[in-house]
Amino acid sequence: MQDEALITQLERLVRTGGLPNNVQASTALLLGRLQTVINVRVMGPDRDQKTGLIAAFAGCHLPDVASAEIWLQYGEETEVVLHYHDGSSVVLTPEMEHYDPYPVRIDVAAPIEALSLVSFHLVGDLDAASGPRLKGSHAFQDADIVLWCTSRFDPSEAAQWSSAPERLKDHSFLVCFNGPLSLPPSQQTALEQSVEEEFYAVRTINLDQSDHKSAKELLADIFQIATSGRRADEDGAALLLKTYETLLKVAIDTLAAADVVAQPTSRVYSQALSLIENCARQVADPLPEDDRTDLAKVLITCAETSQELAELFDNANESGSDYEWLKRDVLMASDQLTLMTMEKGVQPAIDAVTTLVQLKRDIELRCAA
Repeated sequence: MQDEALITQLERLVRTGGLPNNVQASTALLLGRLQTVINVRVMGPDRDQKTGLIAAFAGCHLPDVASAEIWLQYGEETEVVLHYHDGSSVVLTPEMEHYDPYPVRIDVAAPIEALSLVSFHLVGDLDAASGPRLKGSHAFQDADIVLWCTSRFDPSEAAQWSSAPERLKDHSFLVCFNGPLSLPPSQQTALEQSVEEEFYAVRTINLDQSDHKSAKELLADIFQIATSGRRADEDGAALLLKTYETLLKVAIDTLAAADVVAQPTSRVYSQALSLIENCARQVADPLPEDDRTDLAKVLITCAETSQELAELFDNANESGSDYEWLKRDVLMASDQLTLMTMEKGVQPAIDAVTTLVQLKRDIELRCAA
């Protein structure tokens, strides 16, 4: 799912140093994100549930080995490879009766669309119930999203999770499992409410389902978050490249243009698109050639538009999961753009316009669905 042309251009820009010093480092990080899949780390106290969740994602059986790492990534065919201490490996097949049951790493490949953008990593002894407890933020190193798998999320687990950086809490899931050790429904509801600020969402999984429906729904949720983040990174990279040719003209043109030709499906979506179109018109005037740093007009106009969008979605009488997802994105964007008005320069202006471009595309996609 990589935009190879975009990545090539961004590589050239980073390599040739065509950016101010304060932008060079952030652009290199952006390039790195575009070149790699999103790492979803599977954590929590119950090893068999974590292994079962990865097996449900992949649609195959996996041996449960407490000390082994497990990686799930994209592959043209479903395949399970066991790796051992001596450097040897074996491809696990349904017909295989005899093999060493204690690998140090298990690599799983599956031809699933979501795996073209995300990979899953179960880290082995680091978070096993019988192994050492997680200590400090190093336990979450390299993770982009975390699935904290548990039956109860007791105080000791909450203490471990408290060391996770805020960036992870905004994108991670508390994954609870149905079973003999799980909480009764009333306590499950209370748990979900108590951890609302600690996770992006709480999901309940039933590993006994023959069709793995609940696991597949979780995988779809993760893919949606990853897709939105990757699209935002691509939009940011494209706008950054164009900025050094025509400043913000192309960004503003993108904001004004309709990517999806479809009639709005509700009054809210129609009004939202009108607000964004009006914003594009307000910032469409060419910027002065002799002063490319004073972009306060762009920032303020985008922030004011985002506040109007937030009020619109907050007061609308709409319902449904798609609407709630979009409403959450609109409210978060409004908060981000309000903070951006305190900054100066090209990059904050790009970020402001990119944020509205992303919201516009999300709304248009809902209209086309």
